[in-house]
Amino acid sequence: MEPAMPRDRARFVRRAAFVSLALHGLALYGLASSGRSRPAHRPPAFAVDLAPPPPKAEKLAPEIEDQPAAAATAAATDPGPPLPTEPAPPLTGIGLADAGVDAEPAIDAGRRRRDAGLDAAEPWDAGVDADLADAGVGPGGAAGEGDAGGVAALDDGGLGDGPQVVTAATDGGSGTVHADPAGDPNAKPSPGTASDLRRFFPPGHQVSVLVRLDRLRDTEWAPRVDAIFAPMPDYRALVGGTGVALTDTFETLGISTPEPADATATTLVVRARPAPAALRDLLDADDGPVAWSPVVGGALGRRAPSPRLFPGDHRVFLQWRPGWTALAQPIDLRGLLAPRSGPLDVDTPTATLPVWLQRVADLEAEAGEPTGPALMATASGIFPRSLPIPYGSGGDLPGPDRATVTLELDPQGFLVRGNVRFPDESAAATAADLIMRLRLQILDDRVTAFALGQAGALNAIKGLTIERTGRRLAFATSISVADARNFLTVVATMVDGYFASRRAPP
Repeated sequence: MEPAMPRDRARFVRRAAFVSLALHGLALYGLASSGRSRPAHRPPAFAVDLAPPPPKAEKLAPEIEDQPAAAATAAATDPGPPLPTEPAPPLTGIGLADAGVDAEPAIDAGRRRRDAGLDAAEPWDAGVDADLADAGVGPGGAAGEGDAGGVAALDDGGLGDGPQVVTAATDGGSGTVHADPAGDPNAKPSPGTASDLRRFFPPGHQVSVLVRLDRLRDTEWAPRVDAIFAPMPDYRALVGGTGVALTDTFETLGISTPEPADATATTLVVRARPAPAALRDLLDADDGPVAWSPVVGGALGRRAPSPRLFPGDHRVFLQWRPGWTALAQPIDLRGLLAPRSGPLDVDTPTATLPVWLQRVADLEAEAGEPTGPALMATASGIFPRSLPIPYGSGGDLPGPDRATVTLELDPQGFLVRGNVRFPDESAAATAADLIMRLRLQILDDRVTAFALGQAGALNAIKGLTIERTGRRLAFATSISVADARNFLTVVATMVDGYFASRRAPP
């Protein structure tokens, strides 16, 4: 553990505290100098920024292993036969070269062989080639979680009705599959509290996000969320430079990736407000042409090179059900991309879909109905073994193997809930003790508490409660409107900076 804050962070805290103290001191001096001349009915000079009453951390139900997913995990870790290297013949209309996917795929274990669908024996059908069987997904198959360092928890839709089902995964590549059996079988946590969003996306994903745009519509948060997503390649893939707001066009947005550093690895799922044909017209823009054709899984949208397309981006659109559209790797749409005759709009039979697409039907319900979180996120396999705490004393915080956080709208801000899972009960107990001791130390330190208040973090610390269940910590707190504004502004700035160096050339 570091004995003190890093120099730049300490300097920032000192400056923030000094500036805030100076400004507040001047304001208080002004109030004092005005004395009794101030009318009694006049409102105070400073409005108190109140967060919603924080909810209490909740008990969690036991996790139960998903046995079919365990088999898929074993299949996903098998390298399988070598992939074919001969390029597939071009399609009529926009060919492979025109779609920006004619280059030889760069395939390795770390990229999950996600480009393999481009070289399948049948053009654009990533589901008919036996050499792709090691992907672990397919019609009627099961989806496994192959990321090292995380065990994916599947819950029952986030409603807390019974035990949470866990998709099998490996811990650190050891091949050990296990769940957390501790918990209360009768526990009914709030929507999203026990969730793992990765079950709604292809195997091996590390970060998954769900945004209920319908719950943000006509609020001040809608443009702030647009500002966060605007720098992302997928934002341009959806709305480009049309000026259309996400909340005007979509009800639900799901984003997930197996490689957070790769802008082209993301899988995106949306439920749109417009009819499927109207959405196709929006996606087929002058600066981002998309050619639509009927395939076994619905309507396939192949993207031509454009300013919207990152180099090496092989993803395709698929409308497999009225209202729903995915932007995904061909290999994750196995069995769905073979050409067919007939209309574009179909309702693909559920049994023919890969398991992750079957589960998308319940994606919105994961956030609860009729109310629940508007924003949810799950991360796994990206945390270090320990997290240095640049404050107080007591040692480093053990690194979790998975974390989920949810934000639910409230007139005074947001209610915050979620869960963090650790490798074992000892790490979870250590983390719970350290977090609560650190909370008390911060609240007792007036200077630090004041600085955190200015940064919009104090309310979350004040209201924090934790409930440990085996190796999982359920947490709950709340943040104010001002806290949320600060937080979303920081996130938007970070996202813009991250993608600034990764934007496609003009």
